[in-house]
Order: sequence, then structure tokens, then C-alpha cells
Amino acid sequence: MGVLGTGCSVSTACPAIGYGTTLEVRLDDDWPDRDDHEVEVRCPVESEACWLGEDADPAGPVWRAAVEGAATVEVRVVDSATSTVVAERLVEPDYRIVERPHGILCGGPAAAVVSLADP
Repeated sequence: MGVLGTGCSVSTACPAIGYGTTLEVRLDDDWPDRDDHEVEVRCPVESEACWLGEDADPAGPVWRAAVEGAATVEVRVVDSATSTVVAERLVEPDYRIVERPHGILCGGPAAAVVSLADP
């Protein structure tokens, strides 16, 4: 008499997909005159691997776009009326996977939100 067994196996092979990453840099809600400022985001000069997409709505207290290799970004806050730079910061976004379409062991699209407190 032989023994016959059945088992379940879960595939751990993840598809080779280059998922997108988004970055949002925003002024905190407590920032004085928040709506009178614009947020500008740039790659640091020394960062060769950094790429930033275009913000669809560049005017205002929120900057949001697709990014690649942006481990550190330069952020400037500009007074909309005078074009005066009121704050400059170097930030390291904390990217997190926001969706895992092929299971918990696989990657997925990532995003980070950086909220700047008042100067």
C-alpha cells in the first residue's frame, strides 16, 4: 500500500514589473498663509540617478509627481506674490509600497508624502 499526499504550494515568483513611484511634498496645514506659497522640488545636483516628473498643478502648497531614484530631494517654498524663497530643505522621502497586486511577497507601486512644518 502506498501513501498518497496532497499539498498546497504558494508560488513566490513575482512578475518582473517596473512599478511607478509617486512623491507628494506639501506644506503642513498649520503653515502660515499656506495657500500663498508654492512648493518646488528638484533633484540634488550630485544625484545622477534622480528623475522627477512634472507636477500637473505646479502653483500652490502641494507638489506631486512621478519620481525615479529620488532618495533625496531639494525642496523650496516660494512666496507666490514676491517670488521670495522662504524655506529650503533637503529631505529624504520615506517611500512605502501602497499596493501589492501580485501578493504580499511581491513589490508594487510606491509613494511617499512629505509634509513640511512651518519655517
